[in-house]
Amino acid sequence: MLVYSFQVRRRPPADGVSARGMDRAARQLNQELGEMWHETFLGRHFEPGAAEKYGYQPRASKYQAYKARRGLPPLVLSGTLRDLMLGHHVTRAYPSRFVVRMWGPRYATMRPRPPDRGGTNLRPALGPEIVRVAPDEEREMARFASKRFAELLEAETGTSTETIT
Repeated sequence: MLVYSFQVRRRPPADGVSARGMDRAARQLNQELGEMWHETFLGRHFEPGAAEKYGYQPRASKYQAYKARRGLPPLVLSGTLRDLMLGHHVTRAYPSRFVVRMWGPRYATMRPRPPDRGGTNLRPALGPEIVRVAPDEEREMARFASKRFAELLEAETGTSTETIT
């Protein structure tokens, strides 16, 4: 299971918004950010050029030659990792962060295997590579969060009135 977590700094409550309303708006925003990350940004890790963009560990020359002959993008050999990561996921949102849980193959963990006695590690740390976020993606998420949070706070300050006749 891989977990991606993103934290948002809290601001003091806005005028006319209760602390509970602020938490509700922040939780909703984080839910949307988690879904946005999974649907928009995670798939980019499996596209050509992702190794340079996300700074993947160097792979063995034999492995790279095999992938080049077949024309395979990064992190894709059989497609199992990609299919599992982009498939079922669970997003949990809290007022200060979101957590996206994804289930993948056993070899993709957040805790990489330590080097063996010869000092070599045959498998790179796939978990941290998969959940890495590029600076341009962070900026895009921050722009979305800023705009959307203002909308959610505005919805929280709105008052509804009922006319009783």
